[in-house]
Amino acid sequence: MNEQIKKAIEQVAINKAVSDKEFKAASAELPAGTYAVDMTVKVSGTINKGEAFEQRISNKVDWILLFALMASKVNNETLDAVMREYEQAESDKALEAKGKEIKLRVQAHVDAQKGKTLTLKSGNVKAALVVKVSRANNGEVSKIA
Repeated sequence: MNEQIKKAIEQVAINKAVSDKEFKAASAELPAGTYAVDMTVKVSGTINKGEAFEQRISNKVDWILLFALMASKVNNETLDAVMREYEQAESDKALEAKGKEIKLRVQAHVDAQKGKTLTLKSGNVKAALVVKVSRANNGEVSKIA
């Protein structure tokens, strides 16, 4: 195995070892300041990367432009009523579901007109890793600023 692939595996292992959720939780608990750290981190386990695959992706819709074009076709009373429903939809699950249903219909119409874009995706990466941290200096971590 060449050095470039070895380095890529190491980078993936390091990044997969700590999830974004764990990082955010730990960051929230950390008081402001600068800290001196001296530790060794051991990551062990397996990394599995699947084969590349093709995926059809819906074309993006500029929802603001679409709404502006649609709004230009209705009178002010209808536009005001739509805006009131939009504001209610944030707290009304039935209205929210109705909006999502309409959004899916519009997206299907866009896909029918433009087609979907075929994209080659890199294989998914799964990792089963164990992380062990050894602190130097009798486990001390000191705040330096």
